[in-house]
Amino acid sequence: MDGRESKVMGDRGSGWVPGGRGAVLALVLLVGLAGCQTLGLETGGRETPRRASLVGGEYRGYLWVEGDPIPGSLTLTPRGSRVSARLASEAGVNGSGEGTLAGEELVLRIPYRTTCDGTIVLEGDVSSDGIRFVGTFTADDCTGSTSGRFDFRLP
Repeated sequence: MDGRESKVMGDRGSGWVPGGRGAVLALVLLVGLAGCQTLGLETGGRETPRRASLVGGEYRGYLWVEGDPIPGSLTLTPRGSRVSARLASEAGVNGSGEGTLAGEELVLRIPYRTTCDGTIVLEGDVSSDGIRFVGTFTADDCTGSTSGRFDFRLP
């Protein structure tokens, strides 16, 4: 050996490999970096945000308040990172508003009027195929505040 080669022993016998430990280290680093890219991680350890593809249309589903389901529909119209929304529920919470889509997270702010003016804020995640929107909401008006969860899907 001349110092640039090392002997590698394995299950199938031995052989001479140019580069020795340096080649093995380079291979380990290459596999490690490829694995991080596959997992969606950058070298800084931060997750690369995935972009949901929001499909516009009339989503149907439920708002749950204190465990009780309230049927409703949510019509979404995406415009880049901005989203127009129209909510209609059987509880009388109806209104139009807008929100923002950042990665998979969609936040909607929808003013409504029942016995008085109020606002419902829906915060949740859009599925990767864009056909489901699931999360939590808060609603505030003159009667007080309430919160719950929601699940809307394209039929």
